Amino acid sequence: MASGTEVTYCYTVENTGTVELNLHDLDDSELGSILNGFPFALSPTASAFMTTSTIINVTTVNTGTWSAYNAGPVNLVTATDVATVTVQSPTAATLADLAAGVDRMPAPLGLPLAALPAAAAAVLGAAFIWRRKRK
Repeated sequence: MASGTEVTYCYTVENTGTVELNLHDLDDSELGSILNGFPFALSPTASAFMTTSTIINVTTVNTGTWSAYNAGPVNLVTATDVATVTVQSPTAATLADLAAGVDRMPAPLGLPLAALPAAAAAVLGAAFIWRRKRK
């Protein structure tokens, strides 16, 4: 993907245990705190997801940690996963590849294709899946 592209991260959690979990924290090493004490009743066998977007300019490695717990007698569970967003630098070869075999626009303009601006957008979803483990 090109530098300056908006990237959407999708974090998913599933409660594979037997206890409902009612509070959630989600931290990303590059994006910071996404959820902090977020109240949501996550029943056993249920799942939930959270998305957030940001502009990425350089290759980025994100480590996401989702923690789920209850107030009072705490049943704290956490899970961590990693996603890498790779940013590629544009090269002259990339522009040449786009115009491969075509030198000019149809008449009457007759402009070289390289003179035309090109724009592209991409959305990359980095999925994190956490599961509660029984202890």
